[in-house]
Amino acid sequence: MRVFSLEKTAGFVRIEIMKHLIEFLRNLSVVLVIAFVTVAAASLIPVEKAKGSDTFLYALSADLSHIHSQYALLEEMESGKILASKNMQDAIYPASMTKMMTAIVIIEHVEDLNEKIIIPEDIYPYLYEQDASVAGFQAYDEVPIIDLLYGILLPSGAECSITLANYVAGSEEAFAQLMNEKAQELNMNHTHFVNSTGLHDDAQMTTLEDLAYLVRYALKNETFKQIFTSSEYLSQPTQSHPQGLFMRSTINRIIIEKENRVDFLGGKTGYTGEAGQCMASFAEVDGNEYLLITAKADGAAVSMPYHMIDAESIYEQIGIYKAYYEDMHVDEKPVSSLHEK
Repeated sequence: MRVFSLEKTAGFVRIEIMKHLIEFLRNLSVVLVIAFVTVAAASLIPVEKAKGSDTFLYALSADLSHIHSQYALLEEMESGKILASKNMQDAIYPASMTKMMTAIVIIEHVEDLNEKIIIPEDIYPYLYEQDASVAGFQAYDEVPIIDLLYGILLPSGAECSITLANYVAGSEEAFAQLMNEKAQELNMNHTHFVNSTGLHDDAQMTTLEDLAYLVRYALKNETFKQIFTSSEYLSQPTQSHPQGLFMRSTINRIIIEKENRVDFLGGKTGYTGEAGQCMASFAEVDGNEYLLITAKADGAAVSMPYHMIDAESIYEQIGIYKAYYEDMHVDEKPVSSLHEK
């Protein structure tokens, strides 16, 4: 009887422990759900109350507090509405994001993009001295202008930028003046260019807000958009590349498209020691397009691609919050754009 009593007591204790464990897990699941909803809701910017109710209408956003980049700007592509920003009006060094302006100015000043021009020899000593990125064309290569444009935007070739700047304006200094004129036309009032490559110069400055004006404008040009959204390209044969020069974008799409909901469409990276890792890009997330520009992520030319890691994180957040909208049936109203003049 004594043994039976002990076994009965032990069984009762086990049952009580299981009850408390089940209750603990139930409470924990509730806490986790509340935490997720709180975090998600915190990233939805309250805009205004719906008429006749206490319900807020929210605009889609993203948390930029933990990214590597010191500067960031996220917009809806179609509406131009700013969804999230971090120091977007502060002055930055654009590094090779400069080449977006270089490319669109060239496209607008050249009538025949299939015309061939010769790469000059005298540009290379300076490029080697500056450790500039190059596409791979060699001196005396005769290259179609369209191939040089791919060389500018995909592998970020400085030899392509300077060759075309000299061709269009006679010198890089004169070409920079054309870039500044275009900047003024686009209301890029806090931007100043002194070269076509983005190689560091204290006088070459811009802001993320200004760069957003540029990207939106340039993407309306079909030639620019075709190049900007390409991941690789094979040039026509040249003297030093009889099979053509194969060029690949500096952006690793696999990093950014880690989740199926993100379709990366195109972009342009940049890096100098002063500018840090930079990137301007746009992507489609669950059927909508978004523009993202980041700058000054710690890293080097060859290191962890923190600018791409930031892009993956931000675009992925959009997908999560859009799914949250659909599940919670939250009405969305975009935030007023700071771009409206």
